[in-house]
Amino acid sequence: MRALAILCIDDESIILHAITEEIRNMVDDEIIIESALDAEEALEICEELTQEGIEIALIISDCIMPGIQGDKLLEKLHILYPKAYTVMLTGQAELDATQYAINHANLFRYMTKPWEAEDMQLTTQSALKGYLDDCELESYKNDLESKVQKRTQELQEAVDIVHEFTLYTLVDKDGVILESSKSFAALCGVSASELIGVCIFDTIQSTEDESIIVDIKKALQNKEHIQTEVQTHYLNSQSTWTNMEITPHQKENEEITFIIKRHDISEKKHIEELCDTDVLTTLYNRRFFNTILPKELSRVKREKISFAFLMIDVDNFKKYNDIYGHQKGDHALCILASVLQEVTKRGSDFAFRIGGEEFAVITSDISKENIEAFANTINEKLYEKALVHEGNDASEYLSASIGVVFYENGAIEDDLDTIIKRADDLLYKAKENGRNQVVIDRNG
Repeated sequence: MRALAILCIDDESIILHAITEEIRNMVDDEIIIESALDAEEALEICEELTQEGIEIALIISDCIMPGIQGDKLLEKLHILYPKAYTVMLTGQAELDATQYAINHANLFRYMTKPWEAEDMQLTTQSALKGYLDDCELESYKNDLESKVQKRTQELQEAVDIVHEFTLYTLVDKDGVILESSKSFAALCGVSASELIGVCIFDTIQSTEDESIIVDIKKALQNKEHIQTEVQTHYLNSQSTWTNMEITPHQKENEEITFIIKRHDISEKKHIEELCDTDVLTTLYNRRFFNTILPKELSRVKREKISFAFLMIDVDNFKKYNDIYGHQKGDHALCILASVLQEVTKRGSDFAFRIGGEEFAVITSDISKENIEAFANTINEKLYEKALVHEGNDASEYLSASIGVVFYENGAIEDDLDTIIKRADDLLYKAKENGRNQVVIDRNG
């Protein structure tokens, strides 16, 4: 059995001790737990472990440390130990560091301090299992390559195993499935035989950006190799992000076919989503707002459907912070965020925290009669939360003022800045009129 080690790095000795002791109770006694207070000590330990023939399976590092920061340290260690799984801990919203670690250290998970014991256990056990599975797969692959040259029968057995355990399909030039592995069929929620004859595009979740579908069809038509990321979804199965690689395959005197291999990248996508969400409220952040708003405008213009943009601001929020403190203020923002999540359930609805106590919602394909009711629902549900606000002259509870600009039939001549300014002006008018109300302009 191979000797495995887990390396924990944190510049606070108390936290480092807590991590190592917690992990020690989660894993087998044979697994070595090492700890380091900084990057220099971590690199020295790694060198010693390597000399002793001990493999590093998991590296857990704090993000904010003196000297080399966690993301840069994980990058160095990833170069030295590319198979090791990496996890980053932080008590701050270091999204830039997270993105860097994703791109340069193949980050497996991002966890905030203080962590939940159950989450730490699940992360540790998943990483160790993944490492062992990767090693087993690599060992199997090397052994398989040597056997391929000797016996055709062994090759066929290996192919059968691949079909059994990998996300594999074989399709014709039109994308119709000719073969499917059991694993891919299970991902789609059916048996392998039920996928035969199904078009591969029926297993890809529809998206507003149809360019991916166009690129895949073009690759099939031109007999080209293509690799892309898609959401795999079929019938009632759960949507799963996968990296899909399509390779042309043709035997002599046979029709062209295409081998499609996938691997699950849901965890990677989950980490990436953190970069598009507000850390406090989990709503989409300003970064994602700037990305999605122009796309939604283009879509509603193309489809000639209605569009509404809502600017939302918590009433007398400064007074709330002054009376109850900033921690309760953060809680109040989360209450409003939960309301916005309740009312934006359709795929074409988006809720954002723009900054501070300011929020926004975009929605489409809604009637002129219903848009005011939709906006008023926000304050109605906020009132139901009954969060007392003694400094609010508009209500005994936490409330919000809302400005709404509405356009019919995709007839939008305003640019992005104008739309935002118009909604902001309407929000200001709602505050002038006494707060806790909606002001709407339906003449967009």
